[in-house]
Amino acid sequence: MQLFNEDVLGLILGFLAVEDTGNFRSTCSRFSAVTVRKVPPRQLHWMPYNTQKLKWPGGRNILAQHDEEAVVVYQAYNKTIAEFAVRHKRFAGCPGYGLTRMTWIKPQFLWMMYRSSWGRSHNQDHVLAIWLKRTAFLNYLRGAVNFDGKKEWKKASGLKGTMRLQWDPDHSPSGAKVANRRAVQLGLKACTSYIDGTDILDIQDISAQVAHNFQFVETEAAELVTPVETVLDVAFDPGLKEGLAISDLDSMIEERKQASEDKGKAAAGMNKKKRNFKGAKKKK
Repeated sequence: MQLFNEDVLGLILGFLAVEDTGNFRSTCSRFSAVTVRKVPPRQLHWMPYNTQKLKWPGGRNILAQHDEEAVVVYQAYNKTIAEFAVRHKRFAGCPGYGLTRMTWIKPQFLWMMYRSSWGRSHNQDHVLAIWLKRTAFLNYLRGAVNFDGKKEWKKASGLKGTMRLQWDPDHSPSGAKVANRRAVQLGLKACTSYIDGTDILDIQDISAQVAHNFQFVETEAAELVTPVETVLDVAFDPGLKEGLAISDLDSMIEERKQASEDKGKAAAGMNKKKRNFKGAKKKK
């Protein structure tokens, strides 16, 4: 008689890997409330890219496939990690998965395609669609530090580990930058609830769909389809919207203009100081 199946053993290893092993009683107590999840697979909805791109707004907005329960994000891994994640709906207990490394999740499919070269980059040949609990995703946003132009690392408040949020130029299917539109990505470090699958509803390998669509990328042919993505509205939480620096196209252009003017004024001030310094040296 087999005492534990491999799913249960994987959970034990996963919890021991991410929990405080100094408190074994707490770990066991938490484990006892966990069961192996057998959930019906979610469905990823697709739409012709040429139709979809006309609907996407400029500026800084979170574009994602989402509903009342979930927000889809993307990651790309090697075969070993991808197969484990798809089977167990978590990453804890997976050989080769770095529990302490910063892992990046991207709600915009085309940003993931740019980053992984449509699943052709080394160790990124398996693209995963990950259905996160909507509440968990919003909590990530609340706990993240916006690193827009900052280099220092900070600790996120309210969640274990470090969380980093970045706005980067969005990209077209061919990899070219899209003018006046930004895509968000979230870096999670030591986020236990993500690693052990608590925040995850489903994980699917969509590498076959990615490979099929790659043939239409260069010409952006009518056959090219991408996951349906719409703006994730955070207006219900003014503090969150402000913290994320959500903005429409006009606001973003105005911010750029102001930043350029400020940069010009700063450069002019430095040049004036240099001229005054040189003048003072000549008088001496």
